[in-house]
Order: sequence, then C-alpha cells, then structure tokens
Amino acid sequence: MELSPHDVAYATGVDAAAKTRLSEALFFDIETSAHPDGGDFAFLIGAGRFEGTTFVTDQIFCRDPGEEASSLRVLNKMTDACGWVVTFNGRGFDVPFVANRMRAHRLETDLVMRPHVDLLDPSRKLFKGAFKNCRLLTLEREVVGVRRKRDIPSGMIPGRYGEFLAAGDAAMLRETFDHNHYDVATMAGLILGITRLVHDGEPDAARLPGRVAQLVGQWHVRHGNPERAIPFFESVDGENPNARHDALRDLATIFKKAGRLDKAAVCYETMIADQEALDRFDVWPYEELAKLFGTHGK
Repeated sequence: MELSPHDVAYATGVDAAAKTRLSEALFFDIETSAHPDGGDFAFLIGAGRFEGTTFVTDQIFCRDPGEEASSLRVLNKMTDACGWVVTFNGRGFDVPFVANRMRAHRLETDLVMRPHVDLLDPSRKLFKGAFKNCRLLTLEREVVGVRRKRDIPSGMIPGRYGEFLAAGDAAMLRETFDHNHYDVATMAGLILGITRLVHDGEPDAARLPGRVAQLVGQWHVRHGNPERAIPFFESVDGENPNARHDALRDLATIFKKAGRLDKAAVCYETMIADQEALDRFDVWPYEELAKLFGTHGK
C-alpha cells in the first residue's frame, strides 16, 4: 500500500496509474462457460481490492445463466467506485468480453474507457525468455513466490460449470472458486513484485536470473533512463554466457552513447574473450572495437 503511484506507473508502463493510488484499483478476472442458448457468458467474476492493508476478493456467481445481467450490474457498481482496473490479459479477453456481454444485456458501462493496467504486457517485457512461459501460474511461482497446493486447469472450468448446472451440486465448483480467487490475489502480488523489481537499483544477481536482470535494464533504457539500467546489466554474471554477452552489448551501447569510450572498449574486449563459450559467433564487438580504434586513429 506504500507503493508510489508514479513507481507503479513507471513499472507497468501505464501513465494513468500515476494519478491514483493502489487502494483505488479493482483487480478482476472472469470465468466463462457456454450459454445454453448459444455463445459464452461470464458465470463467475472475481473482483479484488484493498481495504486498508487487507486484500479482499468478492466473487459474483451466476447460479444459472439467467443471472448474468444481475452479476454484470454488480460489477458495474464496483468499477464505478474504482479509479482504474488491473487484469492479466484483460485487454485481450476479460474487458472486451465483459463489455460485449454488457451490450448484449443493454447495460451501459465505461469499463473499456477506464485506466487499465494489463499485467501481461509488462510481464512479457520483463520475463519473456527468462521463465518457461509468461502464464499467470508461472509468474505466481517465479515472481510472487507462491505455489498453489492444488488447482483446476483453466480448460476444465467451462465443462465443470456445465456439470454443476446438470447436477446442482455446488461442491463441484469448489476448485473453480479457488482458482478464480488465486488468480485475482496473484495479480496484487504480481504488481507489487514488478514494481519492486524495476525500482531495485542494486539488483541481487543471486536472486535475479540473468535474463530478467537484462530485461529490466532494457526496460529502463526504453523509458529513457540508461543510467538506471547499468547496474542491472552489470549484475548478469557468466553463468549464462549468452545472457552475459547480450547484457554486455546493451552496456557497451549505453557507454558509447554517453561518450564513455574506455568503458565501451572493455565491454567489446570482454565479449570477444567470451566468444568461445557462446552458441553463436557475433561479429558486432569486433566491428565496434575496430570503429573505436579507427576513430582514435583519425
């Protein structure tokens, strides 16, 4: 709750997040199933928010498909009371899906226009290639540091709801409710983890996989803060020669643009010395070192 809105905005790449505090955010995730009359509908909506220092998750559940309009009205009230929304892949799925269902029920909503942090976007930029994938379950384990004791695969949830409608046994949905709750709660942990990671000025090489440290450094470069990127690139050790090589390339580029040619030269020379450990041959450091000597020669 002490996170600066500006830090959250910088770490997620969404400028609008700088205008409101985390206490004004609504974290939400939906579970869908086939509607008996055709198409899909949202039978469960998980909505999380901070109340003081406690994170609270509400779950809006349709006991039958006819209750969808009522559940969407409840969500509307929640979004009206929040300053912005947080999702994971919500820009590509949850938000447009809910907006379409709202239109189907002739309900007005400004959900699409709300400031929106989709955590999938910064996650891909910061973790792609560092972990097996960028699924929420993977990031929950690798970034948030939590492992679910049990979980129902997302692909089984629609069928499980259909079985509930046929049997009327709510106990069949216990794992579905848990899954939805965990997804919502994990987003709160993930936004914290991403923000702390990006703003950790002295990265711990033992804690950060080399690929992650490099990607965080590139994040700072893209946002016009190359000096903040330097310690991240420097923290990539030789355990992964390819990651170290790529980080040295990024580091040399920063030094060259800043006119710190002596430090750039050290990066080129180190890259050349490490060539044998790579799975490829990179001519770039040779070319850059030759340009540097050529410039000095002139």
